[in-house]
Amino acid sequence: MHLGLRVPNFWFRACFHYPDPRMPGTLRRAVGVTLPGTPVLVVGSTGKVAWGFTNTQADWSDLVVVEFDELETNDYRTPQGLKPLEKDQELIRIKDSPDRPMTIEKTIWGPVIGRDHAKRRRALRWVAHDPEGINLRLFDLLFVHTLEEALDVANHCGMPHQNFVVADDQGGIAWTVTGRIPKRQGAAGRLPVSWADGTNGWTGYVPPAEAPRVLRPASGRLWTANNRTMSGPELDMLGFGAYDRGARARQIRDRLADLDQATEKDLLDIQLDNRALFLERWRGLFLKTINSPKRTLGPDLQLARDLVTNWQGRAVPECVGFRLVYDWRRRVQGAVMGPITAACRGGTGGIVDNLASPPDGALWKILEEQPLHLLDPIYQSYDGLLFLEIKKLVEELAEERGGLMARTWGERNEVMVNHPVTLSLGMLGPWLNAPPRRLPGAPADMPRIQGRRFGASERLVVSPGKEEQGLFHMPGGQSGHPGNPNYLNGFDAWANGDATPLLPGPKVNEFTLRPRQ
Repeated sequence: MHLGLRVPNFWFRACFHYPDPRMPGTLRRAVGVTLPGTPVLVVGSTGKVAWGFTNTQADWSDLVVVEFDELETNDYRTPQGLKPLEKDQELIRIKDSPDRPMTIEKTIWGPVIGRDHAKRRRALRWVAHDPEGINLRLFDLLFVHTLEEALDVANHCGMPHQNFVVADDQGGIAWTVTGRIPKRQGAAGRLPVSWADGTNGWTGYVPPAEAPRVLRPASGRLWTANNRTMSGPELDMLGFGAYDRGARARQIRDRLADLDQATEKDLLDIQLDNRALFLERWRGLFLKTINSPKRTLGPDLQLARDLVTNWQGRAVPECVGFRLVYDWRRRVQGAVMGPITAACRGGTGGIVDNLASPPDGALWKILEEQPLHLLDPIYQSYDGLLFLEIKKLVEELAEERGGLMARTWGERNEVMVNHPVTLSLGMLGPWLNAPPRRLPGAPADMPRIQGRRFGASERLVVSPGKEEQGLFHMPGGQSGHPGNPNYLNGFDAWANGDATPLLPGPKVNEFTLRPRQ
């Protein structure tokens, strides 16, 4: 599961031993990770089933345009007639500054979170605001015996919506979505619309038994990587969210397809795959642009061309060519799409700022067809845009100390796993933070997701019933005390991708907790 990286780590490793009411006299074992403060095993294996999560990136909230009565601005229209806007007063206390009052406006659909470009109020309708959206049914996975039972638990869970991939001890696999799924009607979901007359909105929740599922697929393979998993009616049910563009999922899918049989190490290797397949066509466009016969290249541009020509095709710390292509693509994206989306971004409170980062297909289609009416007037041609962005990037990097050869990907993407206290007390960094590391991987579009402060918060490979062979990583130890020898235990194995066991080793210390009599 990819999250922001920090110490202490988000997860706490745990191994439970507990009686199973369906197996009298039998002590079950479950191993995985908990989230401190919650009494559930979040991901792991019970010997009967093993499961993991990725974020669905689907759409679990809607913006509702609130219509007000013309004569009374505090009354808004609903399917049940006019209702007064509720207002709560909050006082925000600020150190060394006057208190700041804040008014929270509420509707029957949810809180008002701001105004759009037309100054209309918009309310947020979100699953997590409803009692149906939150429960601890995830705990019940400790007692299931079959895939069907596991799917039923997942569909009844009140938790953030996740792709739930589960395997059983008979070799079966399945997928579904955790969390309650809103039942939308009318035009609800895609864009902010009014729900005042009742034609648009939510009409409760999809019955858990009707949630989308994939059970024992004929291919014997399932994969999720924040990509869109469904089409047709199921996609309409899940909504059009901020799905990953799918390059990472495709790379995982193809690696799985190459395996007739898989060991734990094989699947760990897929998680550590840092091949930059997504950037191959961008590398080709970079070289086509810079190798044009009409170009006169200085020494730095010649060196850049050679570095990209001879790149390894991987996001590895020592590679300069990967950094050049990665950063150039981002610059081209801003130069092409920025002017097109500028008008849409204005006055929206940041809600559509991600229009500057469109699906790669839209950007690539513009570069292929080169419509002049979409070209920023500061450029004479798309070819000129592409070359100018190469030239500016190379000049900026070459001016830094050590020149272009020192501008490696590791320098650009050095991993910082820091303690939150050091955000304000940086002098404590040497005692509280993990040492900075230059690691393989990139922030997107390959299985080994690795940004400066974002990456794999854990890696888990396990076959239920074979936990002794399971593998596990996380970028920090069990202790939150920087003086404890277990504070960073496991960090090096996580960073290096070394296989380490899922199950705990020999007992070193023991605490016995007893209720007060």
